[in-house]
Amino acid sequence: MTLPRLTPRGLGLLILGFIFPLLDWGIAGLGWGGLVWDSLVLGLFWWDYQQVRAQTILLKRTFAERFSLGQANLVTLEITNLTNRQISYEIAEQLDWSLTVTPRVLTGILGTSITLTYTIKPQRRGSYDLPAAQARLCSPLGLVWRLCKLGIAEQITVYPDLENLKQVSLRLTQISGMQSAQRRGISTEFADLREYGSGDDPRFIDWKATARLGRPIIRTFQQERDQTLLILVDSGRMMLTEINGIQKFDWALNAALALALTGVRRGDRVGLGLFDSQLRIFLPPQAGNRQFEAILQRVYNQEPRLIEPDYTGIISQVLARNPRRALVVVLTDIIDPQASAELLAALAKLAPRHLPFCVTFQDPIVTAQAACIPKTVSQTFQKAVALQLIRQRAEAFRILQRRGALVLDSPVLTLSTQLIDAYLRVKARGQL
Repeated sequence: MTLPRLTPRGLGLLILGFIFPLLDWGIAGLGWGGLVWDSLVLGLFWWDYQQVRAQTILLKRTFAERFSLGQANLVTLEITNLTNRQISYEIAEQLDWSLTVTPRVLTGILGTSITLTYTIKPQRRGSYDLPAAQARLCSPLGLVWRLCKLGIAEQITVYPDLENLKQVSLRLTQISGMQSAQRRGISTEFADLREYGSGDDPRFIDWKATARLGRPIIRTFQQERDQTLLILVDSGRMMLTEINGIQKFDWALNAALALALTGVRRGDRVGLGLFDSQLRIFLPPQAGNRQFEAILQRVYNQEPRLIEPDYTGIISQVLARNPRRALVVVLTDIIDPQASAELLAALAKLAPRHLPFCVTFQDPIVTAQAACIPKTVSQTFQKAVALQLIRQRAEAFRILQRRGALVLDSPVLTLSTQLIDAYLRVKARGQL
């Protein structure tokens, strides 16, 4: 049984009960008036607490089956007061430190029923306990708080950023795809007409439609389908570091899932692997929406490890398991040509049978230091180091490009969008 707690009003009355005898002029310094006052206060406390104790409050939570990492996930509370007597309340959730609740405490006055909402923003994936809500109910006279638990214990499951995937899905629905060029190896089946844009091939202008509408109109063609997209996500030591409070591995996983969804929607065979010193998870390329759901269920609770990746061994396994030509996207991080020599060599092994694509993250701290105007000697030194790091990474990217690999170095906030655009450009240009 949880003991009640005094409100400031109740505490004030209790203190007066001790002060009153000192001011009383009754018998032997312990005035009868003080004893009467104390008895009255204690009786008042008891009556007030019995009133709030008799209150019957029901609470029901409603929330999504899957929470999105890094997003504000909505939770709805439906609270019902069966005694039909207004009561002041404070309700708080006692959750894991990696789950940020906003607002932390819900307060107000409850009549018959009320609906409240708050958000939970997770910083880690996985399953979390959601205990019964901690509540404080104020007595009618405002003297004591009744401490109790409302609702039942439940569990929430945090997935990668599903809100991002919803945006990707919406975008793929709204657009018909990147413009296709009529080249060898590309399907030339007519798909649609649209307005001419910068970068379009003028050979595909539809002159009849242009004359009819009074503005340049271009023909578009179906992209090739049933190609192979293989996504490899580094889950080694370098992916443990955080950017904007979220691990690089999670940023990579979000982008990988967005790319996988795009590939499935474009009719390609999509596979995905997680690796460090071993190929921890590998789903062979398959087509269809079921493949994307299988990928999501296999990777949503995986975590990076403090292990050095074996790029050479992993790429060799990929070559052995997937002889069919594929766009092989590797989401990892690069330091410089020397520190990342094994990665550069391993990606080069993919060409020319496959089309390697290395995807890395820009560090916002390094980018900001490189762009700042230094005012002190320390800031000058930091800028010089940041510029050197950027130059070394750029040299590693140039080596990859000379060896036949595609490269994308993106800020984490736009990584998914830029990666999808790059994939669609590969499809449109017939590079597979």
